[in-house]
Amino acid sequence: MKRPQVGDRVESLAKFVGIEVGDVGTVIEDYGAGIMVAWHPLPQVSLAEIASMYAIDPKCPQRDEFGDDELDLLEVIE
Repeated sequence: MKRPQVGDRVESLAKFVGIEVGDVGTVIEDYGAGIMVAWHPLPQVSLAEIASMYAIDPKCPQRDEFGDDELDLLEVIE
């Protein structure tokens, strides 16, 4: 599997809290040992701004971190 890069759209292959199989998100941060995904719909701001939003911001989408050992739970949408 291709490692998702910042800006890649990904699809969930598993169910998580608030996320269903098939939901789509965008990789907003790569922190070396994993990535952060923000789930759609996304606010109309940059990916960096989404990554730095506080969870209490009403514009903040649900975000989840995936370690390198969890990337098989996502599929890059080409």
